[in-house]
Amino acid sequence: MWWVSPLSDPEKKTHINPESTFISMKYESKSVLIARRKVKGRDKMPYDVDIKLFDVNDPHKTTSFPTQTIEFPEAERVTIIGFKVDYWSLGNDVVINDAGKFEIEKTKAEVRIKKI
Repeated sequence: MWWVSPLSDPEKKTHINPESTFISMKYESKSVLIARRKVKGRDKMPYDVDIKLFDVNDPHKTTSFPTQTIEFPEAERVTIIGFKVDYWSLGNDVVINDAGKFEIEKTKAEVRIKKI
């Protein structure tokens, strides 16, 4: 299932198969925004995890669009290793500034973001 925001470029979106047992991807970005997105009609796990990569820090304070979006359907947990993390209580998002090089690993139900 693909979800495409009308304001985003579908060429910059990666949808991860929820049946995959292990995936490892390396990225480099100025900042990372981790968000959850409610999926209507799904009872088992009603949220997907979206990881958005930006070329500016504090992307939630700007009008910039992500350089890439990675969607993880039915991820139950996100673990962040080796970063200084900011959580903004006015929203549901976690922001990682000055991310640099990092690796995203996905097991069946967990997504891990590790600093390289």
